[in-house]
Amino acid sequence: MKKLSKIFNITYGTKLDKNKAIERKEEPIIFVSRTSKNHGIDLICNEQVGIIPNDPLTISVPLGGEGRLTANVQFSKYYNGQNVAILTPIDSKMTLNERIYYALAIRKNQFRYSAFGREANSTLGDILLPEICELPEYVRKDYSISAKTKNNSIGMPHCVERQKKKILGLFDVLRGGHISEEEAKKCDIGNIGFVSSGRFNNGVKKKISLVGMETTIYPPYCLTLAKNGSVGVCFYHEYPIVTTTDVIVLKFKEKELNSFEGLFFKVLIEKHIFRFNYGRKINDERLSEMEIYVPTIDGKIDFKYINETMKSIGFSDLI
Repeated sequence: MKKLSKIFNITYGTKLDKNKAIERKEEPIIFVSRTSKNHGIDLICNEQVGIIPNDPLTISVPLGGEGRLTANVQFSKYYNGQNVAILTPIDSKMTLNERIYYALAIRKNQFRYSAFGREANSTLGDILLPEICELPEYVRKDYSISAKTKNNSIGMPHCVERQKKKILGLFDVLRGGHISEEEAKKCDIGNIGFVSSGRFNNGVKKKISLVGMETTIYPPYCLTLAKNGSVGVCFYHEYPIVTTTDVIVLKFKEKELNSFEGLFFKVLIEKHIFRFNYGRKINDERLSEMEIYVPTIDGKIDFKYINETMKSIGFSDLI
């Protein structure tokens, strides 16, 4: 075991005030704060004149507040707010797997600190972590995306033709009835997914039977989008579902999406998650403004490319 300060160089980054970061939608630089949500990303902002962003693949660590020690590897250049440490590996050859492992290991020390009492400002460097040679073998295994798709996290290299499309141009919003969590608790176990606005277990609270209860059963191969609660979280479902009123159901217009295609669109839709929070929900107007970039060929969505890309990603055999 080694002290964190012997494995990482600790700096405090840009220390930019959030109220000085002007939000924008295109050619963005992310702004990382002390939040524990959205990978630490608070907003996307303009490039700030005279302020050099932090390097990609460094680790951001909130030192206090509700998100204390929720360490995240940031995959693009970024600004950070006050009371956030930036960790750069002393060994520049540290792999992405190893950086993610260390971020998770740092999170395990959260219990040592409190939100408004003992913060990690002066003791972060004293946290004990395994040396690289002590890391489990599975951390060293290469789960990276194949060379074909390595240029982009969603497997869309810059040479692929992409078009910006409105989500509501691609999906229909299915309208119908809903049930509450209290009503779902009274239902017997069955094969219909009860989907709430939570972020865990694909949004499914339980599988239920609707004998004796009238509500809308939405068809398989749809996406659900949380408009309240964990706002912006999106899931793909291969089974029939019922939902609470906090969930939007989206059905692709052209065809039934298979699991690879459904998960592909899930990731693209969740790129909007930073725009929403507990005080800013998704409504019809905001949904109508949301756009995603999709791979196309001759102006049509390239489903062959989507499937090949998703199948080339590590663990795709488990989908």
